[in-house]
Amino acid sequence: MQGELDMAARPAEEGDIAPSITVQPAPPHRTDPADFVVRLARALHEQGMACHHLESLLGRVADKLGLKAQMLSLPTAFLVSFTDRTGPRKP
Repeated sequence: MQGELDMAARPAEEGDIAPSITVQPAPPHRTDPADFVVRLARALHEQGMACHHLESLLGRVADKLGLKAQMLSLPTAFLVSFTDRTGPRKP
């Protein structure tokens, strides 16, 4: 353990491998209904919800949130397009 602390404390030298940094995307805006539908779709899709049930449920959720959603659910992909009073929007 002492060796690890010494390695971390010393300055980088030529030939050293740079530490990797993982950048996380910004969380979605929590008040945007389209983001909510997309996050719900991802969670249900990853848990294995049947495609036809997923499309039906998310269509009803989008309607309740004031969005018109067109979607296609496949076993390995989920595509969605939203429209509201202001026109097409990007999720």
